[in-house]
Amino acid sequence: AHTRTMSSELDTDELSSGVVPATSSEHLPSPRPISVALIVIGDELLKGMTPDSNIISAARALRANNVALARVSIISDDSQEIVEEIQRVTKEVDVVITSGGVGPTHDDVTIKSVAEALGLDMEIHYEMASLLLKKMSNNTEETVQSTTEDDGLLRRMSVGQLKMATLPSKSELKYLTDNPDEWPVLKCDNIFILPGVPTFFEQKIQVLSKCLGEPEEEKQAGLDVDISPSPSQLAKSDTYRIVLSSEEDSIVAALNETVAAHPHVTFGSYPIVDNPEHKTIITLEGRFYNGGYTRSSSRLLDQARINGGDDAGIIFTKQEMDEHLANALEGLKSRLPDESILSIDQGDDLN
Repeated sequence: AHTRTMSSELDTDELSSGVVPATSSEHLPSPRPISVALIVIGDELLKGMTPDSNIISAARALRANNVALARVSIISDDSQEIVEEIQRVTKEVDVVITSGGVGPTHDDVTIKSVAEALGLDMEIHYEMASLLLKKMSNNTEETVQSTTEDDGLLRRMSVGQLKMATLPSKSELKYLTDNPDEWPVLKCDNIFILPGVPTFFEQKIQVLSKCLGEPEEEKQAGLDVDISPSPSQLAKSDTYRIVLSSEEDSIVAALNETVAAHPHVTFGSYPIVDNPEHKTIITLEGRFYNGGYTRSSSRLLDQARINGGDDAGIIFTKQEMDEHLANALEGLKSRLPDESILSIDQGDDLN
């Protein structure tokens, strides 16, 4: 593969005109939420050598920005497994985020696996090389001898640094904050490659989630799809939590009747143990899609736009979501014994 330098400058025109072409200037497709898959990579997780915290960090950050986390997978440090998983999930979601496997050692194979999954060459990324030399000490490892056109730069790199500077040919370094000391996020197509160290992962997922949830910020992230929401169009539904003194098995009939009567609201039921008073928590949240945050719902939306239709019946407004939620809450309350309801508040914390 030939060697070339890739720029990290943020291009606000990078966004394409959309997944579904508008049929006319008067019928531009309105936004829908981005769907995300998270691939967590590491033998140490599958062997129980360390607990995972990146999944909960990602789920909370994405949810806070109204981005749908559609799938999570945990796989080993095996290149072929990573390739197959990337190829599978990219058919189902808009954005893939990986966690782990990006260091300099033999078992850090995520980056080369992304290249293979996308059919790309691996090549020296000179901006990354310069960044590594700037931020990392070079005193303890043998340096690499090179005869390329950038011989002077590569001569100063350690073996590990050279590996980390070798990236897929379409790789970009995305600077998502104004802090000059921040490490950029590595992006290749619509795959964002994040570190697995929980502290670093949490920092990056917070910023990236914000970019995925806000149109102007998303341009900075350089996504190749134009499906992100505006804050007004994708304002989140309220969420309610009901704490009950009744055991979960005693409210099954009441809950099932309410779920059947209110298909535009999502319900959760969670038993509580080791608490003498609180026995069950029920959560309620209005659905954005008619059918919920699912990829199949977004496909219905895309198909409707292709056919020249609108979003009616597929996307609910904030007002509609809150009306559905209020009706469901009243319906559930009417089916539960009054004395069993200990509290009703807004939120979805199960602790």
